[in-house]
Amino acid sequence: MPCHHIISDIDIENIYKIKEVSYCDININCIDEFIKSSTIDIYSEKKDRLNKTYIAREYHENYELRGTKELKVGKVALHQTFFLKEEYQKLGLATAIFEKEKDIYRENGFKEIHLDAVEDGVIVWRTLGYKYSDEDTEYMLMRWWYEYFTTIFLDIPLKEQTIIAGKITKFEKIPKKYKIPNGKITFSKWLRKDGLVTAEPMYYKLYD
Repeated sequence: MPCHHIISDIDIENIYKIKEVSYCDININCIDEFIKSSTIDIYSEKKDRLNKTYIAREYHENYELRGTKELKVGKVALHQTFFLKEEYQKLGLATAIFEKEKDIYRENGFKEIHLDAVEDGVIVWRTLGYKYSDEDTEYMLMRWWYEYFTTIFLDIPLKEQTIIAGKITKFEKIPKKYKIPNGKITFSKWLRKDGLVTAEPMYYKLYD
């Protein structure tokens, strides 16, 4: 394959060899010499498909980098879709796959992973170490979270709300229970309900 040098088919397959995945179906294509693509379906031991829609990836030999001003282009893994079925969310699947991705991408010389986060991904991917391409996004989300917290957590006395919120100065430091609470609307769903966030370009640096 003319694009095989970017990342091998075996390495793509190895990403999904985790204990939570029994087997996977992978379709791989060369878009051209410098771009390789794959679509993936992952299955449980009971032969249930774990993903809601196929997982889509593109591997670029030369792509504009988001996380540095020193390098203009480099090897980038472009993550296009990743939606798990609701019953398979919050089981550590995304984290397990992400850990394999990081290792295998680094071994293949990739500089960054790119994605446009939607729905819960706006929050989840930041928790896993991704950064927003627009630095103002972090400030914006923090401001909206304050509004969400004071609106949704009415069972917490106002004085205590003020103390809790005052101790949190960075979005990444917000405890999970105040972003994904039991019995209350999650922060990401609250954002979508009010039409505040649709998609956020994000990146993960694979080099120091």
